[in-house]
Amino acid sequence: MDAFKSFSAQLTPLASRMQHTLGQAKQYAAEKIGNAESTPFSSDYTRIMEQFDKQINVLARYNAYLRHYVANEYNAPLKDEVRFSSVD
Repeated sequence: MDAFKSFSAQLTPLASRMQHTLGQAKQYAAEKIGNAESTPFSSDYTRIMEQFDKQINVLARYNAYLRHYVANEYNAPLKDEVRFSSVD
């Protein structure tokens, strides 16, 4: 009987890890198929990500604007008006 308890004690952590791994595999398959349940983000996270996206867009436009003036063949101003006031 002691041998069975010892064997059972060894199997319990293994079974727990297998259950966790199978759960991860099930979640991965559901995500790939497209019927996974979506997790809502907090409002703070959403707000921060929106601000981050706005800043990235402004920096991308700023870099494009500067790249024009850094180029060796610069001799005329840009034809398009560039506005950097979209960051709130």
